[in-house]
Amino acid sequence: MKAGTLVKITRSSIGIPMGSVGFITRAIQPGNEYADVLCEIRMIGGKCNGRNVRFLGRDLEIIK
Repeated sequence: MKAGTLVKITRSSIGIPMGSVGFITRAIQPGNEYADVLCEIRMIGGKCNGRNVRFLGRDLEIIK
């Protein structure tokens, strides 16, 4: 995953419903090889339009 990738949220959280769509603005790969990548996402559409949120890579689905 890299910046500019369009993704769909597969796990809901407070204020962000499952199925919401956004663009990755930054992906942070931790030094530990077993840890998952942390992605900063700019949400588009719906009630959370324009909001910046963070999710783990395993909670995202890439939209082609």
